[in-house]
Amino acid sequence: FHFSWGWGGYGWYHYHRHYWAPYEIYPAPSYWVTDWLIADYVAARYAAALFEVAKREGGLDQTLEQLRTLASLLRAQRELQALLLNPDVESAEKAALLDRVLGKSWTVLVRAFVELVVTAGRVAWLQEIAEAFSAAVDEARDTLRALVRTARPAPAELLTRLRGILERREGCTVELTA
Repeated sequence: FHFSWGWGGYGWYHYHRHYWAPYEIYPAPSYWVTDWLIADYVAARYAAALFEVAKREGGLDQTLEQLRTLASLLRAQRELQALLLNPDVESAEKAALLDRVLGKSWTVLVRAFVELVVTAGRVAWLQEIAEAFSAAVDEARDTLRALVRTARPAPAELLTRLRGILERREGCTVELTA
């Protein structure tokens, strides 16, 4: 059973497609619904656990940067993502491959965490875990991220005013991406 929502041509779908299809083929639509419902819950649990350890060790920034790098690597390298999602490849082989990809520059914490996620069979949710971790860091730092889309490039003065208005309204630090 292969299911497609038919949203591939929409601009928003390209950015959010990993939410809708962590696997290429589902035996029935109910499996997709189950994945969609539990993905956020699973990602939040893993991210919260990693957040607590990284905070205790004082490595929030480094962990966040490494998770973002890993998530962007998985988005960019479809072959790597397909290999990691392949049920015929053993978890130990997937973990060893990621260990080689990550290299020695990665912290022991992130390497151990990724190995845990892979061996637990949760590799399909690595990107969601990275997003949930980023949200936890932002919440801890009282930061709000906002994406500004305009028909024409927005002047820096307008973005500064908008940031100020949002910071006063929300009572937190605002980071704008234009």
